[in-house]
Amino acid sequence: MLEKTNIKENKKLKIILIVLDLIILCVIPIFKNFYFQDILFLVFSFLTIFLISPSKIKSVVVISFIIRIVFVLIDIYLIPLPESRVGSDAAMFEGIAFQWSQMGLPWLLNNFTSGSFMYSWIIAIIYSFVGRNLFIIQGLNALFGAFVVLNVYLIGKETWGHREAYLAAVISTFFPTLIYFSALPFREIPIIWSFTLGVYFVLLWFKKTKLLDFIAGVLLFVLSLGFHTAMLYLLLALIILVVISLVGGARNHSFVS
Repeated sequence: MLEKTNIKENKKLKIILIVLDLIILCVIPIFKNFYFQDILFLVFSFLTIFLISPSKIKSVVVISFIIRIVFVLIDIYLIPLPESRVGSDAAMFEGIAFQWSQMGLPWLLNNFTSGSFMYSWIIAIIYSFVGRNLFIIQGLNALFGAFVVLNVYLIGKETWGHREAYLAAVISTFFPTLIYFSALPFREIPIIWSFTLGVYFVLLWFKKTKLLDFIAGVLLFVLSLGFHTAMLYLLLALIILVVISLVGGARNHSFVS
């Protein structure tokens, strides 16, 4: 009886935190002061990590986010990181996004673009709500960089087990390239996030053959393709794997029959 009560209380607490998280997200654009926006964004990020991450890996995901956000702060307030200013891809994506944001939200919604500048389009949408706040853009990359670590854990757990998955997550937490791309407005992190989460759902589909898992995996691969056309090869690889799986399943079924 006590256990059921605790489960109900945990569910109520989670619902309350989800509602609070959504309220914070909606309140951020109301404040025009960037410092208030930044504080609210950090609260939103930590709450989101707390809500999404499994308890066994939660601390690792939190640490990975803190590491990445520290580098964001270093880049913005102390010393610019390499490739973060004029002449770099990061500066190009952000600069184009700011120009597009000046056109207004209706123009942006009517001029969706995919490929390399889909990332700029998303940033422009955010800028149309919060203004040109670099911390939020780079902070979002840091947040999704932390979720890449979570995806690595989920993939490792489905492939091997908790211990190996935990080690892989720790390695990805401190992997220099992942930290670097998470701290700056590069499109690589959205690509990696959608790709790794897609891999996780495809793994679930191979193990449980649930159609929803397969659809989620395909949609996430399509999302990564939206950021970079080279990700088309992932979809082709997925199609090959599905065909092999179906053919193998059909053969096994015929042998059993």
